[in-house]
Amino acid sequence: MQAMTVQRPEGFICRHKHVKLEGYFLDFVTTGNPVIQGGYCAYEFSTLPRPVEIVSSALWRGCISHYLLDEHGHLYLQGFEYPNQRVEYCDIVHEKLTGDFYLVFSKGFYIDRTYVPFKNGLVVTDESLWIIENTGRTRNSWTEEAEAKFLEEHNCFVVIDFGLDAPAIQSQYTVYVDGNIAATHSKDVADENTLMKRVKQGNHRIVVRESDCKKKDRKESETLYFSVTPEQQMHFRFDANNGELHLLRM
Repeated sequence: MQAMTVQRPEGFICRHKHVKLEGYFLDFVTTGNPVIQGGYCAYEFSTLPRPVEIVSSALWRGCISHYLLDEHGHLYLQGFEYPNQRVEYCDIVHEKLTGDFYLVFSKGFYIDRTYVPFKNGLVVTDESLWIIENTGRTRNSWTEEAEAKFLEEHNCFVVIDFGLDAPAIQSQYTVYVDGNIAATHSKDVADENTLMKRVKQGNHRIVVRESDCKKKDRKESETLYFSVTPEQQMHFRFDANNGELHLLRM
């Protein structure tokens, strides 16, 4: 399971005396009903940011949008900031948002989201009408949910038997499934001298290579292709004799 890099929030300034959002970060603007599954819909701005060539893992969208909530309850897109360019610069926009939409806030990547509604372009100051999503979510519960989803989706198994010399062989060779290094998941228990890799149902490929990726004449086995169905186990046997790598389907 890959961890997602926390994304930089949008810029937000609040001048409305009845809207208290200290400590919150603005994630995005959405129309539609956030309570309904798939209810998100991007707000359609008249002005769009420029395409950028350089992005970072903490800012995949490439720019930061800056918003202003004025004292009358109107929201303005003030402009775009491009912090990862060779020469940083900003575009001034000052576009007034209209219609019905939500500002989506959070206090951190793992913490509950708060949806602040706007009706006919005006902020709703009655906090009882704000929507709180995933009440009680914490970093641990978020991780547990993601882990449970991973285990549910990856319910097929690839088992590689290294034989009696497994410790020595595993120290010199690495198994790759679908281009990724294979390892036994912490929730699973592999038999002695074997490695167990979880995969999704469908088509896959497996190959074993020498672990030293800087080696010029790095050896690898033949790449084998296979398909698995839910809860199926696919077994392989690997051995290295006289410099030859053999990966066999059992």
